[in-house]
Amino acid sequence: MSVNIEEYKKIQGEILKLLFDNAKLTTFNEISALTKKPKSETEYHLDVLKGQGLIQNKLSVGGGVVTRGFEITAGGRKTIMEK
Repeated sequence: MSVNIEEYKKIQGEILKLLFDNAKLTTFNEISALTKKPKSETEYHLDVLKGQGLIQNKLSVGGGVVTRGFEITAGGRKTIMEK
């Protein structure tokens, strides 16, 4: 499988933008729907962004329901704002 670095950067930028625009917890399924890629590839992109400190895992508890998702970090917001 050949890696297209520019495509990967574009996908990761789209994920950051989604998290920035949502300004709330965003689930894996919402992110996966955005990327339109296999779940394993979406997980890869999320791992890269977490490794760079641009996003973080987050739990939300409300109404007895626990939701797992992701949110953008201050570093991620800075990255979006500087583009």
